Amino acid sequence: MTLGSKWKRMAMRSLIIAAAAAIVTGFAGPAMAEYPEKPVRLIVPFTAGGVSDQVARYFADRASQILGQPFVVENRAGAGGAIGAELVAKAPPDGYTLLEATAGVVAILPHVQKDLPYKPLEDFVAIGSFYAGNIYIGINKDLPVKNLQEFVAYAKARPGKLNFASAGVGSIGHILAEMLMSETGVQMAHIPYKGSAQAMTDMLAGRVQLMIDPIVLQQAEGGKVRLLANANTQRWGGQPDIPSMSEVYPNYRWASGLGIVGPAKMPKDIVEKLNATVKKIFDTDEGRAYLVTVAGVPQPISPEQYGQEIRDWYKRVGDIAARVDIKSGAN
Repeated sequence: MTLGSKWKRMAMRSLIIAAAAAIVTGFAGPAMAEYPEKPVRLIVPFTAGGVSDQVARYFADRASQILGQPFVVENRAGAGGAIGAELVAKAPPDGYTLLEATAGVVAILPHVQKDLPYKPLEDFVAIGSFYAGNIYIGINKDLPVKNLQEFVAYAKARPGKLNFASAGVGSIGHILAEMLMSETGVQMAHIPYKGSAQAMTDMLAGRVQLMIDPIVLQQAEGGKVRLLANANTQRWGGQPDIPSMSEVYPNYRWASGLGIVGPAKMPKDIVEKLNATVKKIFDTDEGRAYLVTVAGVPQPISPEQYGQEIRDWYKRVGDIAARVDIKSGAN
């Protein structure tokens, strides 16, 4: 072996050892870019100022601090949420355009609106749930019943003679009331209104007897409405004495909350990083305290669990749509 070839072999061996050491210590050439390396857009498919917008901005502020890049909230309202949802469905799946999702956008609209420009079960990947929101079942306080079981018995004795109000055909209050009737065997007539406030006015006047809507809680706190149950799957800290529907009727499962989804085919590591960020924000003492102010409870679930929840919502609404006309409107 010549001296020159020996030095070449030694030099090559040193280079291989150095490269291996660099890989182990994380310094093998230019580092891979770590998400996020630029601002992230969070599309809220509703107008500014509402609960969904407030929660999105709370998340965006803290996600910016945790991940070191701005999370910018953009309100893209219209068509019941379809405009903002379509924007995200057609965005590059790189994690820089996300959607604040509601049950209405991913589960109700597909059964309400014709020619929806996106398919929620195909065009989105579930990332994480911000919280499970509370929607209360309330009745006119003059009805001679004190709890949900008594109301069901009272209504069954008067099939078709009681009315329930909603914010419109296809609204979440409409869907949840149809679920209630399906689960309990109660028969009530649906009276749709153009918004929750108008519906509540008629319930207070006794023209309708039941309503399922967030506004019910406000009126109950003023003593004008009797709360029967929380339509969510668990009790809320702000009203711990009010049972959840699932406690009384286990098959009644609905968690109308807010979450975050992105375009389909997003990288799994980005999805998991965002999911961990959601949990870090909302599954804390500070996060839980904030959620009480918006009548929500933390829901620290995995992307797979959130995806399954969306599919469950979608199927439940589809089952209702198969027997009841909910195509006249949306909420």
